Amino acid sequence: MSKYVIGLDGGGTGSKGIVADLSGQILAEMKGGPINYVGADKKLIDENITSLIKKGLDGRSVKDCAAICIGTAGISREDVRSNLEAIIKKLGFTCPYTITTDSHTAHAGALSGRDGIVVIAGTGAICLGIKDKESIRVGGYGHIVDDEGSAYYIGRLILRAVVRAEDGRDPKTLLRDLVFEKLGIKQLPELISWIYSPERIKKDIASLATLVEDAAMKGDKTAFEIEEKAGKELAILCEPAIKFMGNNCTIAVSGSVLQRNERIRDYFKEEVEARHPWGFGTDAGICVIDAQYEADYGAMLLALDLASQA
Repeated sequence: MSKYVIGLDGGGTGSKGIVADLSGQILAEMKGGPINYVGADKKLIDENITSLIKKGLDGRSVKDCAAICIGTAGISREDVRSNLEAIIKKLGFTCPYTITTDSHTAHAGALSGRDGIVVIAGTGAICLGIKDKESIRVGGYGHIVDDEGSAYYIGRLILRAVVRAEDGRDPKTLLRDLVFEKLGIKQLPELISWIYSPERIKKDIASLATLVEDAAMKGDKTAFEIEEKAGKELAILCEPAIKFMGNNCTIAVSGSVLQRNERIRDYFKEEVEARHPWGFGTDAGICVIDAQYEADYGAMLLALDLASQA
């Protein structure tokens, strides 16, 4: 059989993969469970990664694999990297492989492998700029000290607005009824119990972020303010990367917040333009685009690049 590459990308909720020939033609696409070892059961993650790769092989020989790229969170931890390496070797692969961050694979997919900046606003928020094989990372330090502009950040601002409105400290907001309906509650004490429940995780808070768009569509002033704050914070997140790129770059927006909420994306663009009015637009130094492809496609592109160097 002909040579092929494997690109995998995943996190704490799920994973995706692509098998492609050396021309980039996609031969197989896979979906599987989480492949992020951080805070998860090692045995389960091992099984998920193994299963994902085997789905892609589908009768292909491991000897024909030209390169593998895996993108996931937590690779700064030595045990995470060694676990992934052990699985690759256990499955019999002898080809070159690279294990990188999920932001790197997202960058490659968003910009089709070209230099530029990707700003990712999902549950968390991070920015990555790459120029001439040098890179700069901005943000992505977690919801306690960072992640402004993320779905968690928006969810937290929504909850803050609701409790302050209930107290009379801030104006009433449609977000109150939307939150109560989503959570199936009727009173503020129930909301506080939900927020501070021992089982509450950051993804639960982040899941409320979509409500801001619903409220904004009905003209809610508080929702507009939250969207504006999120957009501006994401523009601030990009600023060091823009300077790193020499004020001449393409910025690809990725992640649920920027891809699904048009107003936040517009606020983001407006703030970037306000900071760089002399060089903004499709024909100027700085231009903002939607992500071209997803991170699994980016992982495949990185695997192809690795194969070409072998």
